[in-house]
Amino acid sequence: MTDWRKLLLDRCAPADVDAMTDMVDLLFDALKNGEPIDLHGLNPNTVNGEQLALTLRATYSAQEAVPGWAEALAVAAIALAQVNIEPKDALLGLNVPWRD
Repeated sequence: MTDWRKLLLDRCAPADVDAMTDMVDLLFDALKNGEPIDLHGLNPNTVNGEQLALTLRATYSAQEAVPGWAEALAVAAIALAQVNIEPKDALLGLNVPWRD
């Protein structure tokens, strides 16, 4: 399992600036090196919602090349809500079709 995926699947991973910077570095390195980033089949009960939101932002411009990217938006919304983070705020600008 890749390092970025380990952080993504660690619900207790920190969400401070250092941890988020590490995640972005890992994702950009993977994209630069042509390593696959697959977000298909993620479970909202096992992902870190903040790390997933960051992953979606970091891969936004390459979303067509990231399997499961659109599906991961819904997963992120659920995972964030489970830890009392407002998904509308955390996912702002990612073209999420919100229903009020």
